[in-house]
Amino acid sequence: MAKKRPREARSIDVELVEIYEDLANENETIRLKAAHALLTKLSLEQAPTTQDIEKALNRLIKGLSSGRKSARIGFSIALTELLTQLFGPDTQFTSELHLKIEGVLEILQKQTRPVGSLPGQEQRDLYFGRLFGLEAVIKSDVLFLPTRSFTLWDQVLDLIFELAKKKPWLCEECGWILYEAIPRLTANPITQNYTQAVVDKLHAHGLTKTPEGVAIWLSVRSLAPAVSLPKDVWHLDDPMDSKEKKTLAKVLIGHGNRKGQNNENFPQKGIWNSRLHFIWGVLRAAFAEVEDPYKKLLAKSKRTTQTTWACFWTEAVDNTLFSGSASNERKFLGFQIFSKVLQEAPYFQLSVIFTKNLKKCLVNQLASSDRYLHRAALDTLRTMHARVDQPGQLWPESWPDQFRAGLSDPDLAARFLYDLQHVEGGLLFDQVTKTKTIEKLLRQARDQSLYEIVKVHELMITLPKSEEDKSAEVQRRVVADRLVTILRTRKVRTSHDTKHEQDAWVREILYTFIGFAYFTPADSLREMRKPKPALSSASRSMFRSRITSCLAHLLSIKTHMQAAYAYDAICNIRHRQETETESESLMEADDNVQISIQQAWKILDQLDIAERSIKEVDNQAHLRAMKLLYSLTILEVYNGTADAVSLLDELRICYDEFIKPSRASNVNPEASELLVEVLLSFVSKPSVLFRKLAQQVFTAFVVLSKESTDGQQQMFDQELDEDGEVVNGNDAKSDTEDDLSDVEVVDGVDVRSAGGTSDEESDRASSELSETNEAGSDTKENDEGNDELAAFDAKLAQALGTQGAGKDMAGASDQSSDSDMDDEQMMAIEPQLTQVFKERKLMTSKKEKKDAKETVVNFKLRVLDLLSIYTKKKHQDPTALEIIKPLLEATRSTKSSQVSRKACQILLEYSKACKGKEIPKTDDTRSIWALLKDVYMHALREGSNDYASACSSSSILLCKILVRADKTNFTGVGALYIETLSQPILQGNGKIRPSLLTDWNNWYSSLTSSLSNR
Repeated sequence: MAKKRPREARSIDVELVEIYEDLANENETIRLKAAHALLTKLSLEQAPTTQDIEKALNRLIKGLSSGRKSARIGFSIALTELLTQLFGPDTQFTSELHLKIEGVLEILQKQTRPVGSLPGQEQRDLYFGRLFGLEAVIKSDVLFLPTRSFTLWDQVLDLIFELAKKKPWLCEECGWILYEAIPRLTANPITQNYTQAVVDKLHAHGLTKTPEGVAIWLSVRSLAPAVSLPKDVWHLDDPMDSKEKKTLAKVLIGHGNRKGQNNENFPQKGIWNSRLHFIWGVLRAAFAEVEDPYKKLLAKSKRTTQTTWACFWTEAVDNTLFSGSASNERKFLGFQIFSKVLQEAPYFQLSVIFTKNLKKCLVNQLASSDRYLHRAALDTLRTMHARVDQPGQLWPESWPDQFRAGLSDPDLAARFLYDLQHVEGGLLFDQVTKTKTIEKLLRQARDQSLYEIVKVHELMITLPKSEEDKSAEVQRRVVADRLVTILRTRKVRTSHDTKHEQDAWVREILYTFIGFAYFTPADSLREMRKPKPALSSASRSMFRSRITSCLAHLLSIKTHMQAAYAYDAICNIRHRQETETESESLMEADDNVQISIQQAWKILDQLDIAERSIKEVDNQAHLRAMKLLYSLTILEVYNGTADAVSLLDELRICYDEFIKPSRASNVNPEASELLVEVLLSFVSKPSVLFRKLAQQVFTAFVVLSKESTDGQQQMFDQELDEDGEVVNGNDAKSDTEDDLSDVEVVDGVDVRSAGGTSDEESDRASSELSETNEAGSDTKENDEGNDELAAFDAKLAQALGTQGAGKDMAGASDQSSDSDMDDEQMMAIEPQLTQVFKERKLMTSKKEKKDAKETVVNFKLRVLDLLSIYTKKKHQDPTALEIIKPLLEATRSTKSSQVSRKACQILLEYSKACKGKEIPKTDDTRSIWALLKDVYMHALREGSNDYASACSSSSILLCKILVRADKTNFTGVGALYIETLSQPILQGNGKIRPSLLTDWNNWYSSLTSSLSNR
């Protein structure tokens, strides 16, 4: 038996294997390195054989049909460069290799020809392999050399169009290859007949009225005007002609004529493609070229039959892709086109794309997350915001620098805001779509554009879309709220220049509200400029509240401009009254009121002049405070507040004492009390604006007289009982002392676990929610009142044995008059009627007491805010020690957990601020000893943990003051401390909390440590 000959071992080039592996890598850098390594290995220096090159060509072409990773991309790049290296104009290879480009095309056809019944995926891979191979041949430019035969180009075109006819999804890819080849062909005059061949074969295969054919047609017409285009295809050989508008729209969605010269039918598009066709970018660029404003400016005026970008967009996109009968697939395509235009289009094209059907579809799809195209609609909004953040090229790059320098870049945020405002229901766009589109655009808009945005909103208030009174009132409220949102969401500058243009939009918002709140159009004003329908009293009241909201927000900004904005608002009112002829003031005042206002104006002008005369901003604080106080008081006069005029008279006294140069150095204590009383009158109002006003003015003056402190002590000694009656603080304490525990529970919430909020957070939250609370309070009260009336009506009906008011009135009227009650029946139900009306009176009384209690609590909190300011500014002043006792009483005896926590917080912050060199100095130690004894007496009483902490920190502060005044006082301090600790043991009186012991030990340790280090 013959032995088998052993198989020869095949030599494997490991380096080539790794190169081919890296060509398919998903990392672009690795692919490029692999392509470079392959070209180096097959370069002339390495002396490759014909067999080596043929193997490489076969391997590369075969790799084009692989769907693995990024094989097609990597192998296509390598094949393009290898063909250039082998057959390009600068090739160093000789004919000894016996390789020709014709052989490469044969290999390509052989390697990518489907044989037999292959599965669909394998056929797809082979078709794509041939497509990428033909693209590599074209990009290598080896077909366009003078030595090459023109028949090779014909052969390549036949292969491309043959592919285009096989599958509809291949037609776009084939068209893209030829479209990209046009610039390469037209750049060389020698290859003009190559471009002509593309056009002829395109027409011969019936692809001129396809998206790919339109793209190639436009490219050839633009880059090669000498090429002869087929006749009778488009009107005037222009797909963009106005008469071809509808035909072009049909072609773009795949309904064009796909018949060749031999009447063979191409496969129609029946599969939806999620990828956007490249024709839309080509058409957008073509329309931008035609409608370029600079070119129009230079060109002589001549009539053109081309349609405009706006007309094309309306027909091809709005009426075709976003019509009511359009499918979801077409609408998705429309959103893709919309996003692409938003990304790339210059400004003059963006102004016409927000068309009717598109905006309606956008709102509908955004309204619910269950909508089929909800995510697509959200993507368009993200694209819009991204374009605003990075606008890119808003004007064509072809414009010369000197022409572009004279133009300012437009604000896309303002453009998009204007377009979205005109959507049906655009005023409530954010609410309907459940997005923050308008709010974000307002944040993105430039300061220079905000002025025009405000003017547009003013027009929307003047002429709302609805002519019905109630509907117009709602629309005006929405617009006013949006203006307030603009102010709250934008950063207001902090410079001191009141004439700066960057904040013109802030003043314009205030001026807009003022015009509608305090003035009415004059009879001489043209009808088209008058508000229609006319403003109601409720709307005017709403605008006044929006002025208050705006000024409250401006006061919360840490800037020196707070008084300036309020002053500008008041000056605008005066300017309108004195010079405006198109409006009339709504204010009706007698002579005395007018005199008070005129005197106030004179003082306000003097304050403004004095403020401007001082260069140092920090030295203007008292002038700004008084200026702010006067401005807002005058505003209250225009609002019709009852006591506003009398406040002006009191402010004049304060002005004479605090501001006038001859009196400012020697202030009358009564003026200090009067100023505090004025501030307390503002604090008592349920308004964030006046609370912040009082705080800022109080911070500027920081005057708290002894009499005012005693008055606040008396105020905190009073408390409302559960029925709203004022009772003595001591009596209330004795009655409830046994019921108090360590933890105060309010509405079922442990006070110790309820985290307090800082003043800054409280101010910000109040500023943001004040308007909502004001708007909703009336509704809430009305609802409660309606419920009470309904309950009362039901009880009264039950007592009378009749139906309630408003129920079946027709039936009641049909009854005869004989059913009326006689005297005996009326006497019988009199007790029931008495009980019903008694319950009604009791219900009303409880509500009034509840409201009164809330008012008192709110007032106390605002007073505590002022005390907090005083302790922060004047903690070194011994006078501030007088607030300790009333605050301890408030912490323990009040039934309001808010007041208790706030008072405790002030004492803790005050004690914390007084440390080291900041400890108050005083020679009157007798009053300090007496106060310390009172504090220790408070420490023995029952109370919450907050109350115990306040007592402990206050006692340590007083001990520090006494020891600093004289070290020998420590003996007395220690004795008093021991005496306090012994009372619960020896006399059974009171209870000592651990915090008193802990704080004393800590202070003693730090005291001895500091003395030992000296």
